Amino acid sequence: AMAQDSVSGKTVVVFRNSNVDVLDGDKTTNIPDIRISNAPGDKSVSRAIAHNNTAWLSAGVGVIVLDLNRAEVKATWRPYASGAPLPVYSVALYKDSIYAATRDGVRKLSNKDDGSNFQNWQTADAALTTTVDHVLADASQLFAITGNQVRKWDGVRFNPFFTASGQLVSADVSNGQLLVGQSQNGRGSVVQ
Repeated sequence: AMAQDSVSGKTVVVFRNSNVDVLDGDKTTNIPDIRISNAPGDKSVSRAIAHNNTAWLSAGVGVIVLDLNRAEVKATWRPYASGAPLPVYSVALYKDSIYAATRDGVRKLSNKDDGSNFQNWQTADAALTTTVDHVLADASQLFAITGNQVRKWDGVRFNPFFTASGQLVSADVSNGQLLVGQSQNGRGSVVQ
């Protein structure tokens, strides 16, 4: 997984063994904390985002929060209602909240709340309780991906927005536009 902080210019690189490097110009700082941790659970990282000298890593144990200035793990958040160390597939920053894609739908945390307390996490859309593979956002839009369907947040719920005709393999928001990569019968295409 890899992410670049548009504010600081730092790039976070997470390797398969959960070792983390932070690139800042020509300087590389290693954060081995996740790799060497004895804490139980799956510490593999699937995705990363970064903003304002903080990185959020989507991991098998929840959300691992990195302080990029201090080059250390700041916290591990467990957004499930039980507080159990279960997987988070991706996170997105949107307006005043952090959204986490989980096997129980999308969980939401206000930027004002402490993510370490699982009771501060709320279900974003009570009607969406199935596995959400990915959440992604830009300044004006938030999307959730479930299987081959993209859903768009209206402030209350995630409504169906686009259904891929084949397997949905990737998605990104760029310049206010949703880009979806899909594969069908061995052929790929990008839909805008």
